[in-house]
Amino acid sequence: MNEIDQTLIAAHLRVPGPRDHKYSRGVPMLATGSQTYPGAAVLGVGGALSVGPGMVRYTGAARCEDLVISAFPEVVLGGGRFDAALIGSGWDSSMASYVEVLARECALEGRPLIVDAGALRGAREWANDNPLVVATPHVGEAAEILTLFGEEWSRAEVEKDIEGAAVRLAHLARCVVVVKGATTCVATPAGTSLCFQAPTAWGATAGAGDVLAGMICAAVAQVQALALQEGSSLSIDDLAGPVACAVGLHGFAAASAAGILDTNLEPTGSQGHPIVATDIIRAVPNAFEQIL
Repeated sequence: MNEIDQTLIAAHLRVPGPRDHKYSRGVPMLATGSQTYPGAAVLGVGGALSVGPGMVRYTGAARCEDLVISAFPEVVLGGGRFDAALIGSGWDSSMASYVEVLARECALEGRPLIVDAGALRGAREWANDNPLVVATPHVGEAAEILTLFGEEWSRAEVEKDIEGAAVRLAHLARCVVVVKGATTCVATPAGTSLCFQAPTAWGATAGAGDVLAGMICAAVAQVQALALQEGSSLSIDDLAGPVACAVGLHGFAAASAAGILDTNLEPTGSQGHPIVATDIIRAVPNAFEQIL
């Protein structure tokens, strides 16, 4: 097992230079949340903003747009230039049209697509159309998707061998897979895996996965923007590093927010304290700085 540590994270953090501008720094597009789960939109956008893209775009239900702009007035609503997209967080059926349009646009334009939560059942279909797909199931969702592929994995079996489950699912779905749990594993179709052991379980809180999905989308958008500037194109294996970076940064931020780690990311010796997903968002910039 290859560990996601601070050295790996630092190698993939994107720091802007004097010639950068908002587009060169990466633009993630999120089609998340819904009338039923509007908070997922706010949390995903907050996660995306926390890792330093030049701009974040959002499209979704009117209720979600209002909440996103109220929380983050710097977000741009509607279509336009973007580098990677996130679909599925906070899913209900009202989001189907947004998801279909955005997934189709990513496939046609060669842009990475991050697939979370309610959109995960379509991960294989998305990957058939787009070679740059990242799927982000938690352990229960991973077991369900493996079963859809004809493999009998229970949730307990995935938890027991989360790395093996991630590698197998990445192979079957032909995309990068992030299986989220106490240990979170990133796997590629070629069998590479990178795993992060969470310093605390306080980060296992409602909405934390929405934050992580937004962070992953922004991290991937940053490397896509850089590749376009250099006149190159990404392969599926190129996505593992930035995805793992987002996973580790999220985990260190959660541990810092909970008091398990101090502001220098050193252990405090404390058992920590309860946090909510927005605490993780607020802790990311300091974790980013300390890891650099």
